[in-house]
Amino acid sequence: SSLKKLTKKSQTIFDTLSLDLLSNPDAKSVAITSNFQKEGKSYVALQLASSMSKLGMKIVYLDLNLSTSSLKKQYGIKSDGVYSGIDEFLSGKVALGSIIGSTNLPNVSMILTSQRIEARFPAIDRNKIRSTIDALATVFDYIIIDTASISDSVDALNIASSCDGTVLVVQEGRTTIDELDIAVRRIKKSGGSIFASVLNQH
Repeated sequence: SSLKKLTKKSQTIFDTLSLDLLSNPDAKSVAITSNFQKEGKSYVALQLASSMSKLGMKIVYLDLNLSTSSLKKQYGIKSDGVYSGIDEFLSGKVALGSIIGSTNLPNVSMILTSQRIEARFPAIDRNKIRSTIDALATVFDYIIIDTASISDSVDALNIASSCDGTVLVVQEGRTTIDELDIAVRRIKKSGGSIFASVLNQH
């Protein structure tokens, strides 16, 4: 993956958020979501993974945005040949260990969607999400899950309720206070909890 160099102020924000999340010793997973598409979820998730890794934590970034993910295109992620992904694992076609890839970020691994993902992948079962998180937690110190937006897919709420907490990303000048409040209430109603909200100016 290729991340833009952060300003000192932005780096401090992500470093502080990392420390806040890691201050809870019982938490090992976080969902990164937003109310709408293109509010910067993947940017925040990857920067968070980078910041945590600098603290010596072994991190896995999991792309569970199975409907509108543009991660590979946005960050120029390439692979030789056809590769498997999280969608094929959820469908029972491949083993979890076979889809964990390395990155150029120290201590950060990555699980992406496959090249063969169906346009309309069925909703992800909560029990499957939880068992996947539990399996990854035996290998990694922290699991960062990039989800679909809340307004686009029920997956976002299913994932949020399966993780230890959620970071809600808000694009500056786009999401209103009322819309943010609705998103927070929907996450809590689904059984999830809010770790933090991030105002994305990127």
